[in-house]
Amino acid sequence: MPIRDLFRRERDPASVMDVVAAEFIASGLAGGEEADLSVFRQSSQAYYELCLQCWKAMDGGPRHEPGRDPDESAMADFRFSYNMMVACGWALVARGAESVPFAMKMLASSDSDIREGGAGVLQGIGRAGAQTVDAVISQLRGERDIQVRDVLVGALGAMKSPHAIPVLAELIGDKELDDDSRHGAVEALGKIVRIRFLKREDPLAAALEWIAAHPDKATPSASA
Repeated sequence: MPIRDLFRRERDPASVMDVVAAEFIASGLAGGEEADLSVFRQSSQAYYELCLQCWKAMDGGPRHEPGRDPDESAMADFRFSYNMMVACGWALVARGAESVPFAMKMLASSDSDIREGGAGVLQGIGRAGAQTVDAVISQLRGERDIQVRDVLVGALGAMKSPHAIPVLAELIGDKELDDDSRHGAVEALGKIVRIRFLKREDPLAAALEWIAAHPDKATPSASA
């Protein structure tokens, strides 16, 4: 089923949900066209609240009676909530700096999916102030969910702040960490120092070599 069709529901056209669904389709994201994020004109708070509403609606999967499979209506509700959640994530990214406080609220959630969503919003926004960078670094150091941690690393790479180099260097040098996570940190470091490590024959070795050659930048004291 085309993504556009997943937004077609008989709802109140004036509702926030339908407004956001219309914005998402108009943006081109629903059909794979070149995205126009300027169509998202609601407040970041509105997108944030709707995003949480959709997550709540999805919690536990499609509604169904015990011992029975979900019917088509329940599946349609679940798909709609999921796609609205995706739309709200893009909308928060489109609103830029206005959305940062709401993304930080998402990072404080006990739900790892919501934390991952918040990290994704920050990654999409990119450049951020020192306070936000430091907060993401702190979150990364305490995060135990691998998926959330990897997206936080991506967010630091998108922010391109030298303050993130020490924590990325730690992850890259951590031999107990899985390869995907280490390579994600390598990519993030490359974005900050403007070196395409992933183009090298051995990206991990190239990043470790750079870190060894720049102790002034790769140690915690360097980011203070």
